[in-house]
Amino acid sequence: MNDLRQIKTFFISGIIATLKNPVTIFFGVFFPLIFVAAFGYANTNNLTLDIVVSEKSNKNNFVYRELSKISFIELIDEKDAINIDKKLSTGELDGYLNLTKFRDDMVLVNLEVSSANSSNETAIKSILQGIIDNKNINTLKTKSDTVELPSQISFDIVGGVEYKHIDFILPGQIALALTNFGILGTAYLFFTLKKNKVLKKLSTTPVKKLNFFLGEGLSRLTFGLFQVSIIVLIGIVFFDFYLSNGSLTFLLILMISALSISSFMGLGILIAGLVKNERSFEAILSFVILPQVALSGTFFDLELYPDWMKFISNLLPLTYINKALREVSFYNANLIEIAPEIIFIVLSGTIFYILALKFFKWD
Repeated sequence: MNDLRQIKTFFISGIIATLKNPVTIFFGVFFPLIFVAAFGYANTNNLTLDIVVSEKSNKNNFVYRELSKISFIELIDEKDAINIDKKLSTGELDGYLNLTKFRDDMVLVNLEVSSANSSNETAIKSILQGIIDNKNINTLKTKSDTVELPSQISFDIVGGVEYKHIDFILPGQIALALTNFGILGTAYLFFTLKKNKVLKKLSTTPVKKLNFFLGEGLSRLTFGLFQVSIIVLIGIVFFDFYLSNGSLTFLLILMISALSISSFMGLGILIAGLVKNERSFEAILSFVILPQVALSGTFFDLELYPDWMKFISNLLPLTYINKALREVSFYNANLIEIAPEIIFIVLSGTIFYILALKFFKWD
């Protein structure tokens, strides 16, 4: 009973201290929301059409040549594309094109087109139909005895939900908030308590150290989940952020966030244990946080990175947090499907706490 009372006391004091700290509020809530607003209101409506050309396609024909001349169409070889079906269903790819050539310059065209982005769907169908119709008219003029249309086109519609820019960026900003609150906030708290001799004085009292850590940890976890909830709510109301399975998806986001905060608190305590003064505190924090944010896919798709950067990214916990949040929020992934990411987050947190126990001192 006395243990619970101590944990409750530290929990309440931790919440009050967090609310009184404007730096924590800013970097935990408003800082990520600035990026959400910037990317959410950014104009991403310029027409670009990404079309994967099947490996079996014959590229030596008028359809491929005409499409290649259009500046806003990017033709991608199938061997250079990944997750084609998945990206078609979300509108990240606009079409999958198969070209079969027969007799002279006659072509059979089949296009799997995504309905996730209706404007792009209409544009790509109109462009291809126009190329085919124009060629057929010219052919029929020169060959009056031709009855059957020389070149033909068919469309297969792939249904899905458009993957908007906010659906990529908002999970990244949740991860950014977790990083700031879990690492920066925790490290600053324990460094300040140690610097002001509060921890040393506390160690001379009957208070159990475990109760202190539990109380502070629960307070940070509670406030962190509150931050995440605010970010998600603003994303839904103002930017049409998509939750693939409604409230269940939201609960999974909170679960991933709770694991991430718990893991990062271990790293924050470790940093507080390693630093000796404010200068080294800032240097270590920069060394830990900046690579995480820059290389983990928080702002940019990891597919854009060169292989050596991807290798580094795969060593960072924030990479797996970003991936888990995006897979759950948009692609309706379940716990089994994100198990590798969850395992990495838990294992990295375990390592952080083991090292924190070794290096953290109360004086």
